Parts: sequence; structure tokens; C-alpha cells
Amino acid sequence: MSRIVLWVSDINHQADFYSALFDTTPKSTSAEFSEISDGANAVLLHALPEQYRTPAADVVVQDEVAIKPIFAVTSIEQAQSRVARFNVTFGSEKNTYGDITYLDCIDPEGNVIQLSERS
Repeated sequence: MSRIVLWVSDINHQADFYSALFDTTPKSTSAEFSEISDGANAVLLHALPEQYRTPAADVVVQDEVAIKPIFAVTSIEQAQSRVARFNVTFGSEKNTYGDITYLDCIDPEGNVIQLSERS
């Protein structure tokens, strides 16, 4: 994956989450846009217009969408540790396909993403 655009309600919180997940700092940021990239993964965050934003207390898991972004990480355990403070949900167990180990995660705004680690 080269880049994905996510429309978000809380751009600062999501930028903090993806920065921690990728173990990097935002490349570009403003009140309406933030780019987080570690060279292998890139997320372009765009702030939703005010009338479409969802308060954090009302976030629902987006598990019925037709796409699930996959982000490559060096270590799933280390990535989990870096984002622990965000109280995100991870799948109950890691799975393996060939030389890839993967685990689902729900980001702070309910987007289902997958972390993958090459063995």
C-alpha cells in the first residue's frame, strides 16, 4: 500500500494514533489535514466537515465497509505497545498466511485496519 485517505472527526487524536502506530511524526499537519508516513505506510487524514463529525463517545466499529487497510509493521507486539494508551481494540489472536503474521485492530474512530508483520 502506498497511501490511504481517511476522513476523520478528530484529526489530532487520529494523527497521534497513526504516528504512534508507525513510530514516526506527522510529515505535514494543519487543522484540516495531516500526513503520517514511515516510508512503508502513509495515511492522509482529512478533517470531516463539522456537521459530519462523530463525538468519540458515539464511535461505532466500521466492520461493514468494503475495504480494510493493511499496514506493514516490523513488530506487531511493539506496535500494540506504542498505541496501548489509545484504548484501541485488537483481534483476539494473530493469524499467519505464508510468511506474514497479521492482526486486526480498530482505530480510535472505528476503522478496522490490519497490522502485518513479515516473518
